Amino acid sequence: MQLITPLSRRKLKWPLFISLLLTLLAPAAPIPLPIFFLSPCIVLALYRFKFAKAFMFTFFLGLFLDLFSLETRLGLIGTALALSLAAVSPFKKVLFADQFYTLPLMTFLFSFFATMATSVLFPGVLDAEFVGKALFTEGLIMPFADACYAFTVFILPEILYGLTYRLIRRNA
Repeated sequence: MQLITPLSRRKLKWPLFISLLLTLLAPAAPIPLPIFFLSPCIVLALYRFKFAKAFMFTFFLGLFLDLFSLETRLGLIGTALALSLAAVSPFKKVLFADQFYTLPLMTFLFSFFATMATSVLFPGVLDAEFVGKALFTEGLIMPFADACYAFTVFILPEILYGLTYRLIRRNA
C-alpha cells in the first residue's frame, strides 16, 4: 500500500503555482517568513524531468527571483540554485521517489546547498561577526523549516486524504 504518489509522476503545475504565490505574497506578511517556498518545486522538477530540463527550469526560476530581488545582480540567484541542483542530484539515486520522506529530505539538502552556494557567490550574506551563529541558522535551521514546509504543504494533505478516503470506503 502506497501512502503518496511517487514524485516522478506528480504534476508540477499546482505546486509551482502555490509556491510562486507564497513567494510573491510572503514579503507582505506581517511576520517575516524566511522560507524558500520554491525549493520543493525544484526538487519535484528534479524527479519529474531529466537533469538538463530540471537544470534549465531551476536556472530560469532563479532568474525570475532575480527580477524581484533588489540586492543581487541578474543571474546570481539562478546560478546559485542551478549549482545547488547539481550538488543534490546524485542523492536522487539513493532517495527513491515513492517514499513519503523523500521530498522533505531532498528539500532540506537542496536548501542547505543553496545556502552554501549563496554564501560563496554573495560573500556579504553571512555576517562576519556571527559566522558560526549565521551558519547554524541559515545552514541548518532554515533548511529544516523548508523541509517542514514541503512536508506540511505537499505530503501531509495527500496522506490525510488517502487515509480518510480509505476509512470512509471501508466503513461504507
